[in-house]
Amino acid sequence: MNQSAAPPPQPVRELPIAETISAAYKSVFENFAVWLRIMLGPAILSVPIAYFGQMLVAEEQAKLTEMGLEGPELTTAFMSAAWAELLLANLVSFVPYVLFAVAWHRFLLLGEKPASPLTVLFPVARHFRFYLYTLLLVLVIGVAAALVGTVGALIAALLSGAAGSNVLQAPLFLLLFMVTLYVTARLQFTFPALAVDENYGFGDSWRNTRGQGWRFLLALSCCFLPPLFFSLFMTLILGGAADVSLLFFINSFVLAAVGLLTTAIVISAISVAFRTCTGWIPPPAPQPPATV
Repeated sequence: MNQSAAPPPQPVRELPIAETISAAYKSVFENFAVWLRIMLGPAILSVPIAYFGQMLVAEEQAKLTEMGLEGPELTTAFMSAAWAELLLANLVSFVPYVLFAVAWHRFLLLGEKPASPLTVLFPVARHFRFYLYTLLLVLVIGVAAALVGTVGALIAALLSGAAGSNVLQAPLFLLLFMVTLYVTARLQFTFPALAVDENYGFGDSWRNTRGQGWRFLLALSCCFLPPLFFSLFMTLILGGAADVSLLFFINSFVLAAVGLLTTAIVISAISVAFRTCTGWIPPPAPQPPATV
């Protein structure tokens, strides 16, 4: 597959799990200097966005705290009272991710290196398409999760009172959760394709991951979970600065950088799998004009 050809109707090769995982980690740690250059701008941008999100909900959070609410009751009331602010904060928070993801995909697939960290911060049309598809994927995940939750709740209600119903409910919810992850994984090829300006959508991704979904999900899990534990560890250490201060800005930057390290490894796995299963090859590099 190249930019002048239509996507293949099915995978052109079976996805090798171990090779994909190895290539994903190597692509980050063997190109750490490039990762730093691509990461720096989005990570810096994440700091004022984190400040914006903090300020957006601070007043509502203070009101609920003054009412004496705490624990799950506080969380429920906060989500209900500040849903519009939280939605806006989340929509803005996707911007650094999109800027980084597009640049990292293009480095992996096209060998494109930004001239400076600031270069990454200037969006073009592909960034807006990538952002819209990201929101669409979040919507798909939300709808799938709602359906999974509804089906699970209905089955749990039907099983209530039956012998062994409590034992069956946990595996049932786990199965439905895995199905949601499976669907999400099979739509991921859309993003490297969009980053390199291919005419490609969720339907193409679904076809190109046919028969490879569980293999791909396993590879993604192995690329996501280990750095996720590191991210959670760093969050426990640095996530305590709730008040806006110098420490808040430093912690926000470090946590954004750590999050983009996890993101880079996962994106690398997606790009490797995209190349493998679609047979995608980059367009030929432009040749210098012939001399007379």
